[in-house]
Amino acid sequence: MKLVVFCDTLGQIPKFWKAFKGLGSKHELRFLICNNSRRSRWLFLAAQFAHAARRYSVWDWIGVVTDLWGGRIFLALDPLGSAASLGFLRGVGADLGLHAMGVIYRKEVIELCGKGILNAHIGQLPKFRGRSVMEWSVLCGDPTGVTVFFIDSGIDTGSPIVHWEPVPLRNMKTIAEAKALLFSKDAELYRKAVNKIEDGTVNGQNDVAKGRRFYEMSSLLRAVVQEHFEAQKMG
Repeated sequence: MKLVVFCDTLGQIPKFWKAFKGLGSKHELRFLICNNSRRSRWLFLAAQFAHAARRYSVWDWIGVVTDLWGGRIFLALDPLGSAASLGFLRGVGADLGLHAMGVIYRKEVIELCGKGILNAHIGQLPKFRGRSVMEWSVLCGDPTGVTVFFIDSGIDTGSPIVHWEPVPLRNMKTIAEAKALLFSKDAELYRKAVNKIEDGTVNGQNDVAKGRRFYEMSSLLRAVVQEHFEAQKMG
């Protein structure tokens, strides 16, 4: 299966290599990195390589240079949706897209990704849609974890749901630390979701009528959630 990963930075690439390692030629990974911040092109490129320098090993540098040269990594100097990024997607002819970019995807981008684009949502769908869903899950006493589902043009309304994985936060000390753990799971859970799609074992539906859309949690309630993590640390 040919997969295109939508990234914000070059520094995200090694974890996807690691997650899909050992599958031989079963999956072909392509990476699209866009200048969604609308910085000047030189600042964008400088920021990309500075971020990579903080994360890459020597072998990572060899891999990224090889993939840049081979066209498997494309640095678009304009935002996603530009002629250059759409041209790259058309050339790839991906079977599936993987979301690791902080944008809302337009319909034309989704349609260039074969089956669609998978998103790793740090809350259980369909119950928790929208913002601050990890915090709302903790406050409501519900399981924390990550849902992988096909996005659409709505806010966490896409269907089907491909994979749900509970991720306990027992050893976390802060909200930021807990969210970082959940976000870090995306590449490995995408691999599990891709395997399910290939095996034909996807059968969950994102019935939005069974949940609700949550909004950014207030500082008062965030303090309550933070107290929860501090109480865990105290035992």
